[in-house]
Amino acid sequence: VTAVPRLGDRLSYGVLAGVGYGIVLWLVLASFVMPVWVGTTTSLAPPVPDWQPWSFLGHILYGIFLGAIIPVFRRYE
Repeated sequence: VTAVPRLGDRLSYGVLAGVGYGIVLWLVLASFVMPVWVGTTTSLAPPVPDWQPWSFLGHILYGIFLGAIIPVFRRYE
């Protein structure tokens, strides 16, 4: 948000940036990196890619929360 200052000024831009962040986070880390890491460090063998719809929804909600909270706190700087 600090790299592109306009995204952190308005709530709608922050939420859109948060949705994008949540999608990228889920797509790269939760679907590919985490299953590979779990498969190499434990005896479990999750599928790679691990497309879980509830995980996708959770990452989207996390991104929305993060994207909404940053503009709120920037108003009080």
